[in-house]
Amino acid sequence: MLPSLNAVKTFAVAARKKSFKLAAAELNVSATAVSHQVRNLEQWLGSKLFIRTAQQVQLSAAGEQLYSHIHGAMDDIEQGLMQLKRQQSRLLIHTTSAIATWLMPRIEHYRAQQGELAYQLITSEQIAVTGQELSNEISLRFGDTSTVPASQRVSQASYGLYQAPHKAGESQVFIPTWKQKGLTEPPWQQFIANNNLNEQDFDRQYYDLEFLILQQAIAGRGYAFLPQTFAQDAVQQGLLVQSRWQPVASEHGVYFYQGSKHKTAVAQHFMQWLQDHG
Repeated sequence: MLPSLNAVKTFAVAARKKSFKLAAAELNVSATAVSHQVRNLEQWLGSKLFIRTAQQVQLSAAGEQLYSHIHGAMDDIEQGLMQLKRQQSRLLIHTTSAIATWLMPRIEHYRAQQGELAYQLITSEQIAVTGQELSNEISLRFGDTSTVPASQRVSQASYGLYQAPHKAGESQVFIPTWKQKGLTEPPWQQFIANNNLNEQDFDRQYYDLEFLILQQAIAGRGYAFLPQTFAQDAVQQGLLVQSRWQPVASEHGVYFYQGSKHKTAVAQHFMQWLQDHG
């Protein structure tokens, strides 16, 4: 059976400081505790590790040999632990390109309000995380929120028609199709019915990437039929305006794949902030 890691660490600090008293101060223990740990290690090895004098302690030949092996390993352990801690403090955010476009201004708003946020944004049009998330990992999805707990919902989507300013009278409309299996189609028919419109007046085009729909509308090529969630920033920037027709509610929305339980404090704080400001 190997000696305790605590004894090895205590020896390494005492060897570096060449003093049990200074080692005790660094380790926040008594000098007697340092001496006890060193003695246990010496007994296990069957060799004296220090030559004790009235003023200080010096490494014996066996102590020099052991310290030459240990101090590099202890540095590696410390660096590894610090690297892992930094990685754990970095927030990993999985989402789609459409949600990422919506999310980025909000992250900057969060950082302006709350301070620095170390994060990595990982985008994919396919669902990337299907099992248990890591404690510093969150996944934002867009879909049917009717069965999603309220504690995991970020925003609820209403659909409307958006167009470039001064482009009234366009007939072409760009409508999203979803890559996500099982997600109900955008409520185009309900929008037509609620606003007493004639569907034949519109030339429908279908895209599977929402940002392409936005770009088509911003360029003045027609209407974008999109959730307000994905159009609101372009409206605020004056790139798009909402049409005169009333938007239609839907079960769709942005939500967290998993709740904040077992998340890091950074993840929990960001998730709560996003729900409050999303």
